[in-house]
Amino acid sequence: MNKLINNNIKLRTISALCIVTIVVLAIIIGLPYFHYLISIISGFIFFEWVLISFQKYSHLVTFIFIVLQYFSFYSATITFYILIIVCLGIVFIWRFFSKNPKKDKKFIGYLGEIYIFFAINCLGKLFCETNFVFILWLFCTIWLTDTMAFFCGKIFGQIKLAPKISPGKTLEGLVLGTFFSVLIISFAYYFITQSGKYYNIVVLTVVVSISAHIGDLIESAVKRYFNVKDSGSLIPGHGGFADRFDSLLFVSIVMMIIVRTCL
Repeated sequence: MNKLINNNIKLRTISALCIVTIVVLAIIIGLPYFHYLISIISGFIFFEWVLISFQKYSHLVTFIFIVLQYFSFYSATITFYILIIVCLGIVFIWRFFSKNPKKDKKFIGYLGEIYIFFAINCLGKLFCETNFVFILWLFCTIWLTDTMAFFCGKIFGQIKLAPKISPGKTLEGLVLGTFFSVLIISFAYYFITQSGKYYNIVVLTVVVSISAHIGDLIESAVKRYFNVKDSGSLIPGHGGFADRFDSLLFVSIVMMIIVRTCL
């Protein structure tokens, strides 16, 4: 049993290192390669989501989704928001007039597709409106939060965070994951800038870390609703792309709101 757990951790670590390398290179190289990468990631998440919620898939529809995702980064903001609002309106009106309970899953499925599209669009536009250092910090904070929460939860976890949604997640993992991510990011910021004024970075890191936990719980709740353990099996040790990037989706939306309103 212990050998199996150790092998899974090794596999998880190797997969994570591969993902980190690819993402960091894309961030450093910059546009349009970063947009290419996240469009492809969006396509994989969309593919897994459709498979979970509709029990079928289409390679053509997934390809069209990737293309639309890429061009959405360069669309006018107002036009894009109008499109999202119209799509949401159509989905809610369709559900309101539908009296078939079985269509609840389709309703969740359509909402999920809009959520993925909107979240990745926010990430793509964040790169355009900030810089590669900001995006690198964003990813590092999410990765640190996930990693620290995972290991701290395994070692110290006693209190279940949301047993009905995700039995493996603990309160200790959440608190310590956030604490260590803030501590490491703050230390790195001080080491690089030699500045003692790191109040803003601490606050933003806390916000990102908490948002990452929420994003993780959202995906866990959806998987529980559809009675699946993993979103897919494309990433060894992690499951699917949605399992690996679930935190990023919610964080991207939160940070876009903060950047547009506060920074």
